[in-house]
Amino acid sequence: MIERVLELEEGIKEFVEQNESEEIQKYKLSDLEWIALKCFKTILAVPHAFQQKLSHEMTPTLCYALPSFEGMMKAWENLKIDHPDTTNVIQAGLDKLEVYRDYTDIVPAYLLSMMINPSMKLKWIRKNLPTQLSRIKRLFIAELRPYYNNIVTNNSPIKQRSRTAHEIAEEEANAILGLDTETLSPGHAGSLEDKVEAYLLDPTYFQ
Repeated sequence: MIERVLELEEGIKEFVEQNESEEIQKYKLSDLEWIALKCFKTILAVPHAFQQKLSHEMTPTLCYALPSFEGMMKAWENLKIDHPDTTNVIQAGLDKLEVYRDYTDIVPAYLLSMMINPSMKLKWIRKNLPTQLSRIKRLFIAELRPYYNNIVTNNSPIKQRSRTAHEIAEEEANAILGLDTETLSPGHAGSLEDKVEAYLLDPTYFQ
């Protein structure tokens, strides 16, 4: 609605100026109010972008929640600098976001969804939560443990991921050089920890 009003700003001003009706004149905006409206549009564009980022119909988007959430807070912090007169308005929104961020800290799904996304894995976590990296990896392993143990207990075959071109080339090089592949690549050993480490060391895809 605000965006549409701003698109019609000149037409609205002209209409109000030409109509002396008291009923119309009471809705006339001052120059400062028009400026404020433009600021509000900029401020509200931030949560709108957040909503758009998480509104895909066919693609899981939970993995984008934390990065987008932090991006929204940073964008609003920057707007406080660009538009100091709106600081109180923006801060009220930031205070509310802080409350919701506390909730995300106790829900592991947000972090785990990033780790199982092959285009993200630990990329965002390493950059933004480096001090929590070890804890998050332990959390990931702990969540996988029951499923892994069930597969091992039932002797169910574990579907192997496709080898990367680098791994194939490395195996060929090891064969030519007479080197022990398993010794040189402990990340692909049988334990859950090793398998997780191998997965996280693989390059991210679809960048």
